[in-house]
Amino acid sequence: MHKPTVIRAIRAALQAEFDHLVQSTEAALAEATGEESHAENKYDTRALEASYLAGGQTERLLALKKRVAWFDVLNTGDLSDGSRIQAGALVQVEEDEETWWCFVAPEGGGLKVQVDGTEVTVIGPDAPIGRALLGSREDDDVLVRTHKGHRELAVLAVR
Repeated sequence: MHKPTVIRAIRAALQAEFDHLVQSTEAALAEATGEESHAENKYDTRALEASYLAGGQTERLLALKKRVAWFDVLNTGDLSDGSRIQAGALVQVEEDEETWWCFVAPEGGGLKVQVDGTEVTVIGPDAPIGRALLGSREDDDVLVRTHKGHRELAVLAVR
């Protein structure tokens, strides 16, 4: 798994999400301020609802812009042998004889991208797996505590 290719895929997915959200926010703003949005009576709340939606989407835009910018300045080099897992690490783990790849981001997570036919999951530091992986190293076994109990993962590779 080539780390710079993974980073480009994640950044492209975040940028596409950002672009889509910009369009949605512009539409909500137009709805909130357009001629058709003037209240017809005291119970007509279309403009108010659209302005709340636009405000919430603007907050999401700012957070997403920050995430996209982080990938612009990220060092794409592999971590050296023995390095501890930190934000920016590409990690291969094994759980119950199944291996999978994840990318540790400084925040957020949940995004999945396909890279050369392999799925890579973006994991944030606040997720149980993110918390468990941070600070561990290649060949470590980590215990992931969840509300349902725990999971055991083996760290196979860190890049």
